[in-house]
Amino acid sequence: MTSNGNHGALNCSSPNSRRSPWLDIIHETNSLLNKGIDLLTFIRKNVRNGTLFGDGTWLGEKSLKYQFSRLYALDECKLITVAEKTRHGGLSSFYRRPRRGGAEEDQQSLLQARVTDLVLPQDRWTWSLDSSCDYSMKSIRNLIDDYILPSKYVPTRWVKVIPIKINIFAWRVFLDKLHTRLDLSFRGVVVSSILCPLCDASVESSSHLFFTCPLVCQVRSKVSHWWELDDTVLHSYDGWLTWFNNIRLSKNLKALYQSACSPPRSPSSPLPPNIKKMYMSKATHKLIELHISRNNKLKSKMEALIHDY
Repeated sequence: MTSNGNHGALNCSSPNSRRSPWLDIIHETNSLLNKGIDLLTFIRKNVRNGTLFGDGTWLGEKSLKYQFSRLYALDECKLITVAEKTRHGGLSSFYRRPRRGGAEEDQQSLLQARVTDLVLPQDRWTWSLDSSCDYSMKSIRNLIDDYILPSKYVPTRWVKVIPIKINIFAWRVFLDKLHTRLDLSFRGVVVSSILCPLCDASVESSSHLFFTCPLVCQVRSKVSHWWELDDTVLHSYDGWLTWFNNIRLSKNLKALYQSACSPPRSPSSPLPPNIKKMYMSKATHKLIELHISRNNKLKSKMEALIHDY
């Protein structure tokens, strides 16, 4: 850190161009800060004998300049540390004049009584995320995972009746890990345009490509109509999942599947799990076809398929 001079501080926003392990740490710290994770807030200084005698908070909840204001005014060396103060002839060694009794003498006696036999070890930095107060890779990894990875209260939906590649594709949509044009642009990849090639009206993000694109809305509307389900306006995977978990079987489909269900279901019963799986398989499969067909030639075929569907 010393070899990097002023550019080696953890809060340095623009370190020099020389590569070193310490500058790599600074770079990663700033990268996490841009994602909303400020590691410096978890670093605490355990104040001990290396702190300033008058300005530091090491004896009680307030600094000595507020607790013993008369003595602080007398002190000519206000930037002295606790260790240096106790080594140089006692607490009154740097006073600009002798004490005059009264409040000054009372404060001196009280301060002397509080620091007598007080032994402070050296200052040290502590890591507040670990109970040992020492930095650990486990604690910072858990912090980053909890902040960046999806919330654990949403379980991964893994449907056994559909091919594994469709499950993986749907899982990547849920994680927003598909390489859309917007995602590639954020990663620094040069693309001719970030607009959706299907509608050319909005940027190609996962939410747009699978939920708000007009062509996708037509696919979803056709599939919903085939299952006699009410279509709805969706904007994200979470919104789709909420809608999917609350859909009800229409009257005709209930009549069709009621004989296979035991006991018979009331009109307000939710969609049976096996029917939900069939619906998810069909809808997800069409969306995968749509994702693959993102060029003009296949787009035309897809539009014709929707028209005949």
